[in-house]
Order: sequence, then structure tokens, then C-alpha cells
Amino acid sequence: MRGGEKYFKMLRNPTFLVVLFFLFVFSSLPAQAKTNKMVKSVSQDIKKENQEVKKSFWQSLKEQFPFLLPSGIKQGEIVNVSSTAIPAEVKVKTNGQEIILKITDETEILRKFGGKSSLSELKAGHQVTARGTWVEKGVTLETKVLRDLSIEKRKGTFWGKVKSIDNTQKSLVLDTGRGLMTVFVNEATKIVDLREKVVNFLDLAINHRLRVTGIWDTKFNQIEETQLIKDWSLPLKTPTATPTPR
Repeated sequence: MRGGEKYFKMLRNPTFLVVLFFLFVFSSLPAQAKTNKMVKSVSQDIKKENQEVKKSFWQSLKEQFPFLLPSGIKQGEIVNVSSTAIPAEVKVKTNGQEIILKITDETEILRKFGGKSSLSELKAGHQVTARGTWVEKGVTLETKVLRDLSIEKRKGTFWGKVKSIDNTQKSLVLDTGRGLMTVFVNEATKIVDLREKVVNFLDLAINHRLRVTGIWDTKFNQIEETQLIKDWSLPLKTPTATPTPR
């Protein structure tokens, strides 16, 4: 048998081809593993360099143009608000230091989740963040954006019994079973009885069972901008007269 025919016959043998295939695969594995390791290492180095370049870029930009990138406070507690009208100053305590936030027509005041707010909603004890330009570093901030983290201002409905009533302030304290909640009533508040008939604030009484719908301030656990109060204890049940036996 000629040599060429012999090799041709071997190539037609399935067993020979399988052995040849595995020899090729296993011989290339170390080289592939080494290549993959090198690629991974280079990729990590490039990523690290990009992060360093990015950090250096922003740091340099902040140093050269301090007014281009607004700064401020990450979080602080309101001490007091000078006025509910603009311009105003909000004193905030953060890291043991008091800072004045100057509020102007250009200041955007937001609630926790981005809804628009106003100076009238800011209260002592609220947690806020502020961004702007320092008039005096660490002392006075010309505020561009002020966000009140304590006001979720989400609509909610609550059930409970009337614990107390303040007719002067037109407010009441509701015992919800999970704590006491203050409810403020204004001219826009609709008050109805069980039959949906409109009643007055003076008709409400202690131990009446209410359902209250309004905007919930989670910081002080109170309902502001109360939209609806339904008194399930009204109308009062009139006792039926017992017939006199003849």
C-alpha cells in the first residue's frame, strides 16, 4: 500500500479523527486560558485608569470653575424659617454647625419625591438637602434647590376615633390605633355624615369614628390640606319611644 493511500485511509477512520480533535483542543487550552487572563487584566487596568481620569477631570473642573458645579449640604435639620414670603432665610443645623440658606425667587423648593413645595410647608425639625453657591463657605448658601425630605406629601386615608378637638385652631387629634394623628381642617375641607350629608366642624365630637382623607406629613404624623372627613357616628341615632301598654 502506498504511503498516500495509507494516510488517506487513516483520515477516513472515525476513531483517528476523534483522537486528533481532542489532541488539538487540549493542546490549545493553556494558551486560551493565558490569553483570557491577559485580556481580563488589561480590561481591569483600563477601567481603573478611566475612573482616575474621570475623578481628576471633575476635581480640576471644580477647582478652576467653583461656580459652575453647585455645592451645598447633603442633609440638615431646619432650626427655623424667617418668613413664609420670599426672600427668606432658612437656618439649618448640620454636623453640629448652623448654616443660613438664602431663599430667593430663583430657589426651587421640592418635596421628598420631587413634588413642588413652598416656604409655608417648611417646619422646624424637617430634614432637608440644599444645593447652590456658597456666599461664605460653610456659613451662607445662595440656595438653588432645597428638598424637604420630611414631607412625602402623599395622599392618604386614615380611620380612627376623635381623641380631642380644638375649635379655635379647627383641628382634632385622631386615635388611629397605631398612634395619635393631628388633623387640620380648612375652608376647602368637606365634612359629611354617614349618609353623605354635609355637616359642620362643630358637629364633630370626642369618640366619633372618622375616616379622613388628605395630605400626610410623615415627620409630625399629621394630616394637612384635609380634603374629606366622613363622620360615621353621624347622624346621631334618636332613641325610639317604647310604646306604653294599654
